Amino acid sequence: MTGLLRRWLGGGTSPEPESAKPKAKEYLARVQAKIAKLAEDFAAGTINRAQFQELYSHYQREIRTIEQMIEAGQGDWQSAVTEGQSVMIRKRNLARAEGYAVYENESGMPLATLGSFQIDSALLVPMLSSYRAATAEIFGAGMRSTAIEGGRWLCFVPGQHTTLMALFTVEVAPKQMEALEHIHRVFESANRHRLASPPVDPTGLIFPHEYTLKVVIAGDGNVGKTSLVRRYCEGKFESSRVMTIGVDFQTKVVALPGRAVKLSIWDVAGQERFQSFRAGFYRGSRAVALVFDVTNTESFAHLARWREEIAKAAKGARFVVVGNKLDLPRVQPQDLAGRFAADLGAPHVGTSAATGDGVPEMFEALARLAAGE
Repeated sequence: MTGLLRRWLGGGTSPEPESAKPKAKEYLARVQAKIAKLAEDFAAGTINRAQFQELYSHYQREIRTIEQMIEAGQGDWQSAVTEGQSVMIRKRNLARAEGYAVYENESGMPLATLGSFQIDSALLVPMLSSYRAATAEIFGAGMRSTAIEGGRWLCFVPGQHTTLMALFTVEVAPKQMEALEHIHRVFESANRHRLASPPVDPTGLIFPHEYTLKVVIAGDGNVGKTSLVRRYCEGKFESSRVMTIGVDFQTKVVALPGRAVKLSIWDVAGQERFQSFRAGFYRGSRAVALVFDVTNTESFAHLARWREEIAKAAKGARFVVVGNKLDLPRVQPQDLAGRFAADLGAPHVGTSAATGDGVPEMFEALARLAAGE
């Protein structure tokens, strides 16, 4: 159990023995080494600005807290240790491709869109024209990226026959941009004969692009959110689970008619003590499952508050209303959940993480909404 978890669960403190100070200083030296490595990673382009800034602040807070505890000679310095949190920060701020658009250079017309490429054409066309003008005037202008509404980033990659535009959840690290350029080179090489002979039939093209659509599983604690994710992603169910601290992540490819969609599934902690953390977890989500426990009327009553909290941070996100634990005697009337879903214009799905009933349908509904269907 981490020190952070002990504090959240109400663990007490005791005076810091003198013998513990060398170990504390040794740990602080390791955190300083992590900061140095963080700077190297940013300089090398392997992490983006948001990852660097949040990780740096996280390490600095940890150092200050431990130093103050050592200086005061009170409390267990290990209660301030937050090892493992840095992995969550990196994942939370990682740029994920939501979708792509490929435009012909000669005609200026779109060839294909992949994933969820939802940008107002009134904004997109002037940006593309401006980018092309700059590329034509500046030899080797190359790739560009720019921030757009909602904290998302739009990347432009030029090619001999086409221009690739990629929509990311957050700012893209330089190494990711290099990978994007490589993908576009592969696309143009694999399709060079077709691209060189307009008009181009998009149905005959090969697309090596990968994209991930972010979805969130939200609702009160103990409604079975993590169990639903594990049942779908791992085919497992455990009747006793440790509560989620902050957020957990899973990735799963969902097969839809005619295509496959890769979901980044964010399982968000439901307890009130985590509310201050959650807004950052919602950003960039395309679809959200509002989960309640059919044996707990209070968990259903809280769904409206969950929806309001999420809508503030993830504008445009669509919802699925999920009643879980159908294997147990139902207390919450089904018609109320159906009316709530109808008011949101959302699908309503009944599930049991224990038996697996309804779980595939829940995630297929999320995938459809995230993909814009």
